[in-house]
Amino acid sequence: MSAEETAQPTTTFVRGALAVWVGAVAGALAATLWQMLPLFVLMRSTERFGWFGSDLRNASMVFLGTLVVFLGGLVVLAVPLWAVLHWRKRRSWLAALLLGAGLAYVVNIGLVTGGFGLIYRPPGYSQIRDAGGVTMQNGRVTAHGWVSAARTSITIAVIGGIVGVLIRTLAYRRR
Repeated sequence: MSAEETAQPTTTFVRGALAVWVGAVAGALAATLWQMLPLFVLMRSTERFGWFGSDLRNASMVFLGTLVVFLGGLVVLAVPLWAVLHWRKRRSWLAALLLGAGLAYVVNIGLVTGGFGLIYRPPGYSQIRDAGGVTMQNGRVTAHGWVSAARTSITIAVIGGIVGVLIRTLAYRRR
């Protein structure tokens, strides 16, 4: 066996599966905090009582929904692509970072824009707005909607990249 082969990190199915679960929980927790922490701070500054219970309930719902999306994305998209990288001996933290960030960006922008604007929206979706303006008009994503989706996806990509490195770190060990 050459020195290069012995330097390759190895993993087991159990370590990989556990790493995916931990990564999904970490990603969901990070995304939930990114979404909900500003609301916690704003609500606390405007209300004296009653804010914590309802926001904690909302945060737990956001966490559970995000956990399902993260776990689904990891199992359906990331694991098969990582298996190809593993087979090709591309097992570095940089490969994990780029795969995690790239997948998170593409999946998030696809979800936010309704399948990159390809999914038909019924007439009931006449107008959707955010704080910066109209994001969807007559079932179509507006220019502002694309910019808003790209900005949001950058943050999710950072989280996805960190999750990719975390999963790689937990799943692999040197021989």
